[in-house]
This record gives sequence, structure tokens and C-alpha cells, in this order.
Amino acid sequence: MAATPKTVDIPDEVLEGGGSYSAVEVDREHIATLVDVNDYATERSSGWKWTLEIKGAKFDTYTALLDSSGKRHEKALWKLVEIIEALEPEFFKGGGGLSELDPNLFVGQTVGAYVNWDKDEDKWDGKETRYREIKRVFPIAEIGATYVTPAAASVAEDVEPL
Repeated sequence: MAATPKTVDIPDEVLEGGGSYSAVEVDREHIATLVDVNDYATERSSGWKWTLEIKGAKFDTYTALLDSSGKRHEKALWKLVEIIEALEPEFFKGGGGLSELDPNLFVGQTVGAYVNWDKDEDKWDGKETRYREIKRVFPIAEIGATYVTPAAASVAEDVEPL
């Protein structure tokens, strides 16, 4: 099942402010491939579920577009901006406003991803685990460039070449 394309209104304040990340909590950076995007809906919000794959393991991250009352989910739009800018860095170059977004067009593209890992990395066998999560995605060109924490100092040995 594919995601439904939508017209999304991104205020300039969201492009300027973004979200907040905790560098202390991130311990690895990897190349991730977007393998699927689907619609999702809960009692609190609705939007898109993005499935990324790293070394055979799949990770889901969500971008809320509407809150429970059907209004634009202002506080969560920064996550959508982060993902779109990671996939297509120039997408919002002209500023915010209404944008036609079809997330299905990005399937197959790669991004960089900061990931929290299991304490015992030898257990990573491609199965799901509650101890791994994507904390942030960024343009693939930025792999190894900045935002590296002491725990991620060994990033060169963890990043697979394209």
C-alpha cells in the first residue's frame, strides 16, 4: 500500500526553527534506504509512516500531518521538513507555503541516519528490536561531516560505501 499524495502547508517558521535533537543520545550514523511510505492514522494524529532500511533491518519513523481534530499538526511538521530535506535538500529552497508532496516518489533513495543501537551490536541480525530507533535523518552528502558525538567517533568503520 502506498502513501496518498497530499498538499501540505509548511510555514516559514517551521523551516527556520526545525526540531531539536540530542547529540548525546545518538551513537551511530549510517546509510539508510527509504523502502516504503504508507498512510497512518491514530486517535491523536494522521500522516505518513516512512520505512527505512539499514543493513537489512527496517525502521519506521512517522510524520504527523494532521492532529486529532483534523487541523494541521504544526508542532510535528519539522519532522516532515527534516525527512524531505534529507531526501531532496533543495526542496524548500524557495521557502514555505503550499507544497504538493508525493512521498512515494522518494522510495529507493538513500539518506544518512543517526541511530540508537542495541548495547550488544552482535545481536543485530535484521530482526526488529525496541532498542533501535532512528533519531534523525539528513542528506547523504553529509555522512561523516558533522554532528558526530564521542560515541560515533568510529563512524568510518560503520558506514558502508554507496
